[in-house]
Amino acid sequence: MTDSQPGLGLPTGTMVLTPRGPVPVEMLAPGMTILTVSDGAAPFQPVQEIRRVEHAGMMVRLQAGAIDDAMPFRDLLLPAGHALLIDNALVPAGDLVDGHGIVAEPSGEPVTLYLPILPRHEAILASGAAVETGLPSPEAASCAPRAEASGALRAILAWRAEQLGWAAPPQQQRPAMLPDRAAALPSRQKLMAEILAPARPPAPPVREAKPKLLLECAPVPTAQPRQILPAGEDFLLLAPAQQPIAYANVGSIFATRTIARGPQLRTLRRGAEIAPRYTIGDRSRSVNDFISRTQVAGLVVLQHGVIHLERYALGLTPATHWSTMSMVKSLTATLVGVALAEGRIGSLEETVSAHLPALQGSAYDAVSIRHLMTMSSGVRWSEDYTDRQSEVNRYSKSIGDKVPGGVLALMRSLPAEAAPGTRFAYCTGDTYVLGCLVSAVMDEGLAATMSRAVWGPAGMEADAFYTLESRNGQEIGGSRAGIVLRDLARFGQFILEDGMAGDRRILPAGWVAEASARHFALDPSTNSLGANGYGYSWWIAPDGAMVAVGFAGQSLYVNQATGTVIATLSCWPQPPYAAAYGIDFKAERQAFFAGVKAALG
Repeated sequence: MTDSQPGLGLPTGTMVLTPRGPVPVEMLAPGMTILTVSDGAAPFQPVQEIRRVEHAGMMVRLQAGAIDDAMPFRDLLLPAGHALLIDNALVPAGDLVDGHGIVAEPSGEPVTLYLPILPRHEAILASGAAVETGLPSPEAASCAPRAEASGALRAILAWRAEQLGWAAPPQQQRPAMLPDRAAALPSRQKLMAEILAPARPPAPPVREAKPKLLLECAPVPTAQPRQILPAGEDFLLLAPAQQPIAYANVGSIFATRTIARGPQLRTLRRGAEIAPRYTIGDRSRSVNDFISRTQVAGLVVLQHGVIHLERYALGLTPATHWSTMSMVKSLTATLVGVALAEGRIGSLEETVSAHLPALQGSAYDAVSIRHLMTMSSGVRWSEDYTDRQSEVNRYSKSIGDKVPGGVLALMRSLPAEAAPGTRFAYCTGDTYVLGCLVSAVMDEGLAATMSRAVWGPAGMEADAFYTLESRNGQEIGGSRAGIVLRDLARFGQFILEDGMAGDRRILPAGWVAEASARHFALDPSTNSLGANGYGYSWWIAPDGAMVAVGFAGQSLYVNQATGTVIATLSCWPQPPYAAAYGIDFKAERQAFFAGVKAALG
């Protein structure tokens, strides 16, 4: 909707505080709750609407700590006319410009702004600073009087600029009775700012100048042990020696949010161990051959909920949170079933931009929830992992650099190449968008929904985690979650049991059958599994099994006909290294799975 208050709003990526933690402003949706800091207001208010406007006027950048130690806790960009609540008065950002910690940025390319509208005019926390919301109606009263920056406030800003090294100290002595900023903050505003303060390193201490010695040397740091991990932007381009290190440490490379396990553990019984054989060419091979030849780190086989084979290699342990890669797409899509069961969405035909204001005006206006789950959005996307300029690697770099709102901005920029629903084209970005949509309709993060709806009821043994697109940002719905091997198998068992947790139905009746239907027929030669169909973010094997598939050999095979679950964690080498192995990894996995089915009977 166009903003009726031109020149007001928060740019894409600005973090606002909700009861469930900070979220980018573009992720807010009607019905979500947000924390307010206006005196006399209820601390939690529902969002009525989000107004979006393209703004080409002057913007003001407030550097981290320009107003107070936690205000803002990182750089905040505001239109010059957007007011901050300071000392119980609304002061326009443009009136605070001092040329040091608060600077004006000339107008250039239009900036997309999002203005939250609450039942009444309020102040909310944006990057730790209290900023006004939009007026719900022209006659609505302001939450505080509007005023210009006082002389005392300007003195405070000048002093902080000097303290933080942004401005040279004035020749005259600092006023002896400079007001105490912290004491002047309204109590709730100060409390909420302090909640967010740890997200920003403390300001460097101001030291008195000391005479320089002629031969003064810089202090030598004490040697400390440090772990060196691959860069996040290279996660899909690693050499074989780096792959197991990165995949087992995904939670240290990317920001994460915990999927908490519940109080009750589902114990997986152990049955007779199988010793499957499989044939490649004219040679019969064993389980150990499969593990060593295809760089398997973890393997577990269940039938009817009973473990019949469990192996660990390449340093993996039962407690290691290995990267799921794209297997998590199937898990995230399952949460759409939860949203349907809980009445948070009415139909899979609802459009994406109806739930995500940040994508209004983009190709996603015509894309439905069903299109996202079946990889048929029609947007332009390249999943070429060897091309650093492909969309999937631009996505990966944004995540590796932890850019707030970066992925959603990329998705918004993509043009349509085909009508939605007319073609299958694998797109990791579509599942990221799906995850954002689920977060919006559930009014909580993906990790919270997965925890309460699946992880707890299904009796997982360990916490898991989603990786995030930025610190405290949106969960990544389509790649790189961290899950222990047996819990991956438990999720497969949950699907095998039709979305039931004991006698409690979690997924709608018929959801698993619909998810496992071939919504698109595929040529088996065009994908790493040999699938001949695609369902709701599940690959469908020729034998009818649903398979969650991830980069470099990750897979979760769920065969309802035989009651079988096979979870595999791997490090398949990637180009240009794969050719040196001389192994057809796809054929090897297919033959091994056939051997497992034969051994189980």
